[in-house]
Amino acid sequence: MLGSGERLSVAVIVDAVDGIQSFTLLRPGLLQNLYGDQGEAAHALIKSATRTALALATSSGLAVADPGLEGFFLDEIKTTRAESAKVAARQAAALYSSLAGQVEQSSGTDEPGSSDGASTRFGKEVERLVAQRRIELTRYFWQSAIPVSGGHPIRFTFLSEHAAIQTSVFRGGQISQGSAASRLRMWELMTVMEQSGRRGALIVRKPDPEKEALGAKAMQNLDRWLNQLFEEGDRHQIRVIPVASTEAAATTLEAFAGTD
Repeated sequence: MLGSGERLSVAVIVDAVDGIQSFTLLRPGLLQNLYGDQGEAAHALIKSATRTALALATSSGLAVADPGLEGFFLDEIKTTRAESAKVAARQAAALYSSLAGQVEQSSGTDEPGSSDGASTRFGKEVERLVAQRRIELTRYFWQSAIPVSGGHPIRFTFLSEHAAIQTSVFRGGQISQGSAASRLRMWELMTVMEQSGRRGALIVRKPDPEKEALGAKAMQNLDRWLNQLFEEGDRHQIRVIPVASTEAAATTLEAFAGTD
């Protein structure tokens, strides 16, 4: 979006057997953080631009639209093949994630206010503990893979020849953001597992009850989101492992990594 510095608003147009469809990927809460009360208006603009692009794509066979469309400019176009719109959306999420990683690395920050930044800090704490006990595993931390052809590398908390592990964090005041970040981590795992045959795990740091008092509604939301992650993990052979401490996460990672 012009003037915002936001390069991670991604509109995806999919040419599928059953018709052309569109999807929009945005960081949770991004527009509200950027524009406050005008966040909904910005969202409406994005939807309008996407609808216009979709109409142009429908009439012109996915030809590239005018790059100045409603204040949006095209970055490098990536094209993939998928058997369904659902798979295409997952590929788009992986491409989005790789772009997010490129922006994070170029800015030199872990975005401390974001769920992604919290996950990175948590992963580094886990790495520090693992290094004290299993020094041979440290070379596998923060390795990258390119799950989608033509995409940028996606960084994993732990990536060996046989195992891929991501971490995510649920914080008391940001349960829904933690869920969105966790689901994106799962999609990254699905993609690299399909590509390489690695086994995958998502280690989820739950809120510390001694530091973050959760009300009954927040606890219900947390349980609901975790159950959804369990169900999705079961469908895709990804182990979803909630932990209550960094120590537990380090022990879990060591066990899952095995003798890699």
